[in-house]
Amino acid sequence: MEFLDRLYQRQSEWTRPLRNFFFRQRFSAPFRVLDAGSGTGVLGNEIAQKYPAEVYSIDLNRDVLAYSRRQRPDISFHAQADIYHLPFPPRFFHCAITHFVFLWLKHPQNALKELIRVTMPGGWIVAFAEPDYEARIDYPGETAKLGQIQKQSLIKRGINPTMGRELFALFNECGLRHVTSGLYSGEWKFPLTHSQFVNEWETLENDLWGYLSFEEIQSYREKDFQNFVKGKRLSFVPTFYAYGQVQG
Repeated sequence: MEFLDRLYQRQSEWTRPLRNFFFRQRFSAPFRVLDAGSGTGVLGNEIAQKYPAEVYSIDLNRDVLAYSRRQRPDISFHAQADIYHLPFPPRFFHCAITHFVFLWLKHPQNALKELIRVTMPGGWIVAFAEPDYEARIDYPGETAKLGQIQKQSLIKRGINPTMGRELFALFNECGLRHVTSGLYSGEWKFPLTHSQFVNEWETLENDLWGYLSFEEIQSYREKDFQNFVKGKRLSFVPTFYAYGQVQG
């Protein structure tokens, strides 16, 4: 569970500037927010601490919810729930958010409609991050091959590799207004810190486990490290966001 929490912490750092901009622009009075697919509660706890927000967290995984209850005391409510069938009345929330969730859903349109159902008119739906693995950029050759293997491993686990590019259309098709979608930028500096490499490879090893053997994973890691220390390595998975307002 600590590994998942570290992963969610790293992901939250990438998307924090957008959250700061969004919530400061739209909410000053107390508001109620749903964190759907909340995991270990990293985002929900951050929002509860920084804004006048009452945060409700839902996830299918009982273990991550138990961890969130222990580690994230500022979240008001935890529930094990299916995003397709939320245990809340209509028009209950001022805002509903997701973070790396839609790519795992077989029926994202149904999930978004359910988020809209429980959000009041004039409220907001925000998908803070959805990657597009089909458009990833990796260099040099060994890194590119590793990137494709990681993508295939994730597809085998059930992701939609093009969810990022589909996000704008999804929000419009479900009837949200004032839809805005965008792409997070990438930036690379040299030398990178060793901790950045270790953190990234912690995620890579988790994604590759069961798809490659231990020996194959270690071989790729060594090749990747050599490119890393030479300042040759670049990896970028385009990651999109979208937000839209619920119709009155």
